[in-house]
Parts: sequence; C-alpha cells; structure tokens
Amino acid sequence: MSEWLKTLQGVVLFDRATYERFLNEPVVMRRGVVILLVCFLLAGTGQLAKSLIDGVRSPELTAAQQEQEFREAIETMRQFFPGDDPAAEEAIEQALENTQTGLAIATAIARLPTPLPHAASGIFSALGAWLTAAFAHLGSWLAYAIWVLLFAKISGGRGVVRNFLGLTALFAVPNLLGIFQPVPCLGAVLALVGMVWGWAVYVRAVQVSQGFSGGKAFLVTFLPALLLLTLAIVGVLLAVALIASSSSGV
Repeated sequence: MSEWLKTLQGVVLFDRATYERFLNEPVVMRRGVVILLVCFLLAGTGQLAKSLIDGVRSPELTAAQQEQEFREAIETMRQFFPGDDPAAEEAIEQALENTQTGLAIATAIARLPTPLPHAASGIFSALGAWLTAAFAHLGSWLAYAIWVLLFAKISGGRGVVRNFLGLTALFAVPNLLGIFQPVPCLGAVLALVGMVWGWAVYVRAVQVSQGFSGGKAFLVTFLPALLLLTLAIVGVLLAVALIASSSSGV
C-alpha cells in the first residue's frame, strides 16, 4: 500500500522517475485502467451519497426541496431587477408557477406503481448513475487518447501504444478532488482544480511516454481538442446556414 501511495504522490507532483517507472511496468495498461476506474468511482462517491439520500426520500419531500431551492434562486435574481419593474415581477411569478406545476406532475409520475418500492428504485438508480459515470470517463479517455496518439505519431512520438494508454490514464488521480463536488461552492472549485491538475498530469504523461519536450507535449495534447471544437463549430454554422436557407426558400 505504501508503494502505491508513493506512486500516486509522484504522479500528482509530476516526478519524472515515477512516470518512467510506471511506464516500464509489464502490465502498465491494465494498472492504468484500474487506477482510472477506482479514482473516478471514488470521486463519484460524494454525488452517490447525495443521490442515495435523494433516492430514498418521498417524492413530496424532494419536490418541496427543489421548490425551496428555486425560490432562493428567485430571491437572488430579484437583487438584479428594480423593485418596481412590473414586467420582471410578472416573469418571475410565471416562472414560479410553471415550476410548481412541473414539480406536481413529476411527483404524480413518481407516485405511479412500480415493480420495486420507491426507495429501492432510487438506490438502484443512484448506483447505476455512479457506475455509468465512471465507465463514461473510461470511454472518453480512450476515445480522446486515440486522437492524441495520432498527433503524437505524426509529430515523431516513439511511445508504445499500450504504455502510452496506461500512463495517460493517471490523469484520473487529481480528479479525486471531485469527491467534494456536492459541497456548495467549495466543491465545484475543488473539482475544477482537480480537472485542470489532471490535464497537467496528462501532458506530463504524453511528454514522458513519447519523449517530447514540455511544449510539444502540450500541443499534442490539446490540438485534438482544438480540432474537434473547430469541426463542431463549423458543423453548427453549416446546420444554421442550411436551416436559414431552407426557411428563406419557403
């Protein structure tokens, strides 16, 4: 256990010797995948606990809490509108009325007979979402790694695919900070810090596995994201242009 803790410490502190030692392990990819899944499962336990609590609550209590949270948000919004603005007040009252109607419908649906008791359904739903989120991270990591590896090979990278995948999976370690995400305000900040830290670990893993400089590893890591974002924007613009041309032709 102490050896594992030393490895994790070396990863988050960007210790090159730790990265190289992990890279040269015979089962580097299997260990990387295990670490990734364990880290994201642990990171999701905070949200899992919240979902379990929400899942066993009665629909009425859940609806009451959601309405209370919406009312608090409304009060916050009122600070940005003049107190004598009738249009703003009318819009707020309409939004509140629509929310109450929606919550009443959701509560009625939740009360419909089901094969399992409400609490059991909530528990299974929470567990399913917890596991699905971890495996979604696994799928996203693998899909993006293919793009990064392609750019690395084009740029002269000499790393082995299996070792590259195993080492880049260590980006999940700083994401353990996501366990605090349900905590108001602070949790979101810590989760963001963990995500940025995780990307820094990813860049370090690319650098060590491919024999790149830090700057080259940074470019190879983020160029695929820039390319995919550009393609997405172009696709949206083309779709908008196509819809606009179709509408004008009607």
